[in-house]
Amino acid sequence: MEFKYQSDTICKITEAMLKVQAEVKTLIKEGNDIPSEKRFACVKLEAMLADIEPKCVKAGVLLKPDIISDDINEWLRVTVIEKESGEFFSTYAFLYPIEEKALNNQQSLGTVITYQFKNLMRVLFAIPTAEEDIDQPYKKDKKNNNNSNNYTVKTVEQPASKPVQQTTVKTVQQPASKPVLLTIVHQDEISKIIKYDKEAIKELCAFMEVPTLNLVQEKDYELLKKFTEDLAKALEI
Repeated sequence: MEFKYQSDTICKITEAMLKVQAEVKTLIKEGNDIPSEKRFACVKLEAMLADIEPKCVKAGVLLKPDIISDDINEWLRVTVIEKESGEFFSTYAFLYPIEEKALNNQQSLGTVITYQFKNLMRVLFAIPTAEEDIDQPYKKDKKNNNNSNNYTVKTVEQPASKPVQQTTVKTVQQPASKPVLLTIVHQDEISKIIKYDKEAIKELCAFMEVPTLNLVQEKDYELLKKFTEDLAKALEI
């Protein structure tokens, strides 16, 4: 099965995607019992679509998710299509081996699809989040939530002519910036080197320790490209 990440021309779709990305805001789930760095992981898919789909319509693009198969595995594909030109961007996420599909209940399969759909949406639309890594499961820890180390105490002194007063101000620490994932263009370049060979793609994912190439960080692109070129020579692709 050939993975195609974009149309032959991408001028119109690029312009439309930039319009959508310019309007996308940080998506988090509000709640005092949810740590700020985990609030994106708790956002429901319905809430994400309710925010993004109107922006897509305004920019003239169609959001099309579907599930495809290569007779061994099933993959989730999300495609964004520019309505006038037909230009598109696509990104993929591994779901599960077909032979294991019957062993899982529908709820478990739905959870996997929803999780990967959110990941692909974040990649396509560069959605800002308030967390370091959405792959880490959210675990409620009352002890950590109440830990005073989450705040910084600052003492403010009044002018010397007046009695000195002290005021404590709680300042929430800023979360670390999210990792930048591999761009669609770089995903396509890697896939072209190995001519979209599915076995080679598995080797690349295993080497980078990720389930799908779209989850590789952009900073690791040169390392991935060098390994891909060596792998293509070894497999005589």
